[in-house]
Amino acid sequence: MPERSEVVMTIRKTNAISLDEIIGLQFECRQCNVKINVPISAQARMPSACPFCADPWLVQNRTELHKRFFEWLNQLITALKQVSDGTNNVNCVVSIEVRPEIILADDKKV
Repeated sequence: MPERSEVVMTIRKTNAISLDEIIGLQFECRQCNVKINVPISAQARMPSACPFCADPWLVQNRTELHKRFFEWLNQLITALKQVSDGTNNVNCVVSIEVRPEIILADDKKV
């Protein structure tokens, strides 16, 4: 009798987040893996170091990239606030698509 091959179904689920749904940013320290969440409303409290191990996240002597990155975060937060409170002039909804979650038929996530 011939062997039966097993058929595995997968479901691909995509998610998109509109900018007005973003309520905060999460930071994870590369040294100690502590995660902190900063609400969008707390823009002035952007961390420049890990609050747990004090590893500096914004180092003056590394590269200009660090400074530009945190400036970009502040600009993003300002834009997110304007989109969520309706004070912008954007006449469309902008969403961020996140990596799809692939679920096998036996409910194992890939």
